[in-house]
Amino acid sequence: MSDNVPAQRAIVTVLGWGASLATLLMAGGILLLLLSPGEAVDFRYSFQQPETLIRDLFVHPSPSSYASVGLLLLVITPLARLVVTAVGFGRAGDWKYAGISVAVLMVILLGIALGG
Repeated sequence: MSDNVPAQRAIVTVLGWGASLATLLMAGGILLLLLSPGEAVDFRYSFQQPETLIRDLFVHPSPSSYASVGLLLLVITPLARLVVTAVGFGRAGDWKYAGISVAVLMVILLGIALGG
């Protein structure tokens, strides 16, 4: 994939946007916490399902929900990079490394699914 400039740009874009959005969300949560003197950090958001975290961000926005969604995005970003990498290798016809990328992604997702 060293010759595959579009795939490399896609990877850089995914990592850049993921890290930037995660940072903005976490910084927004910290800013909201500082602007809300009576607000306590609610750590229950850290242990909810992703869809609940995202719903609460829009339905019941709080400093904790912003920070938690930012952390979730920070964790998901490398997984998205693996997907983009696998697609890039596949489009380049490098099936060996596309398969390795998919295998790594599957191992990580299996670990998440099994709670490890």
